[in-house]
Amino acid sequence: MGRKVIIIAGILGCLINLFSCFYGQCEALSMRVSDGSAAELIRFAAREGNINVIMDSSADSHVSVNFQDVTPREAIDRIVVAGGLDISEQEGTLIIGRGRDIVSSMGQVHVIPVAYGDLEELKRDVELYFQNKNVGDMRKANKSSTKNKASENPGKSENKEKNGGLGIEENIIKGDNKGRSDTYSSVGNSNKASRVAVDINTRSLLVYGTAEEARDVRRLLGQLDVPAQQVSLEARVVAVKREDLEKLGVTWEWTKLFHDFSYDAALDLLISQGKARVLSRPNIVTMQGQEAVINIGGEVPVPEVSITNTATTTSIRYRPAGIILQCRPFVNDDGYIDSQLNIEVSAPSYVKEMNAYSFHKRSARTRVRLKDGETLIIGGLISREEVKQLQKIPFLGDIPILGNFFKATSTKTTEEEITIFIKANILR
Repeated sequence: MGRKVIIIAGILGCLINLFSCFYGQCEALSMRVSDGSAAELIRFAAREGNINVIMDSSADSHVSVNFQDVTPREAIDRIVVAGGLDISEQEGTLIIGRGRDIVSSMGQVHVIPVAYGDLEELKRDVELYFQNKNVGDMRKANKSSTKNKASENPGKSENKEKNGGLGIEENIIKGDNKGRSDTYSSVGNSNKASRVAVDINTRSLLVYGTAEEARDVRRLLGQLDVPAQQVSLEARVVAVKREDLEKLGVTWEWTKLFHDFSYDAALDLLISQGKARVLSRPNIVTMQGQEAVINIGGEVPVPEVSITNTATTTSIRYRPAGIILQCRPFVNDDGYIDSQLNIEVSAPSYVKEMNAYSFHKRSARTRVRLKDGETLIIGGLISREEVKQLQKIPFLGDIPILGNFFKATSTKTTEEEITIFIKANILR
């Protein structure tokens, strides 16, 4: 009975100070409380002194205090000592909790080095982690808010007493004696600004967050920041006359080969007979997921005319022509190589009437799956060319007028099939 009287007296003392502060007479605080909530008392003193305070759950301990005529800041210091808590001040805000807990709950900048991965891609992955974490924190906060509202229901006062009053979350408490309004904002849960930055010079990610969040980010990067496998791409571009292919009975289309030497033998035979020619045989190495580009050919100047109200201007744009091979390989755990391929064969043709070039383009785009060391054959890229031939009898064919009877002109259309051999090897 006596203990209840002391608690009631302490509460009445706090209420008297509260009402006096409404009328601008809050110069000192007096408290006499036995086994009260330290967090609630700190919140009250912060409100009276218009002091910014951050507290975590470790500040919700029970204390007994008895002091007269002290300032709100002195009252907070005495409550902190009585509760065995720690206090620090940063930029005008008091941070209260237990030593290790209060440090871990405050955010700071962590420098996390990156060894292999792309900085921008890893930055997006870490930002996705924070987005998912914020969603989880919001759900927890909503559940906690629902419980608090239920505990404030007068019909459930017994449950409120059993739970020991309102729970203290990580909130910033900003007192205002005039309007008596409190402002609460969660610590470190705002995602309006990015919490991840890239430092290119040191190949590091700068992450703002708690020590626990930094550990999670390091654990995530440990799984993502691994050395990427490299793939060697060997391409052989061959031009073969269609009629010679038909005579040999060879048909090269989209085919995959693995240790099949029949095609190599047929190709070597055509090359030795002068019926096929190797246009290029480039070799390039790229990392998985990165695009490799092989350009066999040159650039053709293409005039572009721009007409305005006052003048007409002509500019030159260079357009690539020839054979363009784009490949983006991905190495799977089973040893296969998934490749995105884009092949383009273009040839310019000058149009005298238009004083410009026209382009004949053949292209193919696909995605294939190859074994390590397997060769992909891309055929069916046909080019046609008209060749004018002049046959004449020496000396007689050069005689004016009469020479026409000793010479003949013919036009022959030749077709060549551009065949591309692509061999992929995983470099280990």
